[in-house]
Amino acid sequence: MTALPASLSPDPVAPIAGSTLADVVDRLNAFDVSAQARNNMASGIRGLCRVLDRAPAFVPIHAPGLRRLVGNASPGAIDMSMSRWRNVRSDVNRAIRLSGLSVDLGPEKVPLTEEWEAIALLAPDPTLRSVLRRFGRYCSSLQLAPKEVGDETVARFSAYLDLNQLSRTPERTVKDVIRTWNNHVAVDPTGRFTPLTTRVSKRSYTMSWEELPKALFADARAYMEASLDPGYFDGGEARRPVRPSTAAQRDRMLRRLASAEIRSGVDPAALQSLAGLVEPDRLKPALEFFVERNGGEPNKQVFAMALLALGVARHWARLPEDKVATIAQWMSKVRIRQEGMTEKNRERLRQFADEGIIRSLLTLPDRVVEKAMKRAVNSRSALMVQKALAIALLTVAPLRLDNLRLLDRRR
Repeated sequence: MTALPASLSPDPVAPIAGSTLADVVDRLNAFDVSAQARNNMASGIRGLCRVLDRAPAFVPIHAPGLRRLVGNASPGAIDMSMSRWRNVRSDVNRAIRLSGLSVDLGPEKVPLTEEWEAIALLAPDPTLRSVLRRFGRYCSSLQLAPKEVGDETVARFSAYLDLNQLSRTPERTVKDVIRTWNNHVAVDPTGRFTPLTTRVSKRSYTMSWEELPKALFADARAYMEASLDPGYFDGGEARRPVRPSTAAQRDRMLRRLASAEIRSGVDPAALQSLAGLVEPDRLKPALEFFVERNGGEPNKQVFAMALLALGVARHWARLPEDKVATIAQWMSKVRIRQEGMTEKNRERLRQFADEGIIRSLLTLPDRVVEKAMKRAVNSRSALMVQKALAIALLTVAPLRLDNLRLLDRRR
């Protein structure tokens, strides 16, 4: 078995608490599997570490931490295909389970009882039956019969997934279970099975305009039209029109502000206009709502909300100067001063420390065109050439994607 590299990163992250992939590697030879399976798992760990640009000792096996790393990974940056990436994740997941270092209690190995198999067969297709079988195995490990399932069971199942599941977000799996259970099990006419409470994502708070006061929606529409055509502004102030995408973004932000205020206890009846929306007494709990959602710290979203509220208060609602000054003070307090690249962008650029990656990027257009030339002349090969040209242009001129899309070779 090929040894794994001791370090992949010239600037490794700080040591992490708990078990890591390095601990898994130390146990690989003890796994009761074939030599081929052992080699596959070792290869998977090497592949994951290459994608993450981290040595095994800096990759946690605790599912929440590893999920975040894998979710932000870019396998294409090292020319890894998606099929290979799926195999890498599967092999790493298997190695972690076999190592015995995770908190996995192994309910996947618990056989279904006849009662739970009958429940699974209530679903109309194999995918939904698989959802119920997985939930059934978990419940079987707790010796729970289907008639004993309730919201508390789902909460325990969710906690288990959060500590063990790597391939998908646990919340999505839980929602699949609830939806399948309610649609195909809890509909039993005898009432033997309890319907499960639909889960609303903790991150979901935004209401639709249909749920918000109609007068507020009308004022927001007028504001958007005025943004697109500044001639609508009272007083005839000379302002540049905004792009339709910017106006649409502002519209979404206003809806989020209104939703945050209502979620924070503001009476919807008080929100009959944008002036009422940006009234400092109502705006403050909304901004606090966003700060709290970000762990008690401001971020770019909070600053953008405060900046938009200030613009609305000053130029559209024309609030008194003392109220405008209050909002301006809040905006200054939550301003994000970014120095240099963001951590995410810096992490993405680390791959270009490899000269091979740089060569691969610079020669990509030629390779794509060469591949297209071997195909029949049709729309698919033409699109390949178009993509190659776009990549070649971007390597010498960092255009915005929309500007690149609108380029006209005749002008």
